[in-house]
Amino acid sequence: MTDHDPYRPPRSGPDPSDDLPAFAGLWRFLFWFSALLMSLALIGFPHIENTTVFDYIDFFVSSIATVGLFGFAYQKPISSIVFWRWFFYGSAIEGLFYSLLLPATGLPRYGEEMAFDGWYVFELVYMALILVALYRYAYRSPAAWRLSRDY
Repeated sequence: MTDHDPYRPPRSGPDPSDDLPAFAGLWRFLFWFSALLMSLALIGFPHIENTTVFDYIDFFVSSIATVGLFGFAYQKPISSIVFWRWFFYGSAIEGLFYSLLLPATGLPRYGEEMAFDGWYVFELVYMALILVALYRYAYRSPAAWRLSRDY
């Protein structure tokens, strides 16, 4: 028998998986992979010789991007949506400069000379995935920002 009491809440709520981004498991894997890389970089960064100011900027931007990746993968509002929209553009400019223009000048990155090999291709693909996640977090994730005052 069905209960037609209009004041009683429904017995089942909406499916929480509706709010997750497409391929949520892959985005979560990418977050944990990024967190591992950032942890290893944090341990090794003080021991690298010949670091430049660009290395410090890249490390700082990459750390914040990892936080944004967490927010996107788990649909959690972190800071404000305006911050992430500005950060997306800033990280895109920094990523293009650090990954494309800096190697062309021959300056070392993280104390190492640049080699155009498989690791470089991996870095470009990795950067593209991070930028896609940041874009989708800032512009295409209404579920993450639904309860936030900034949306």
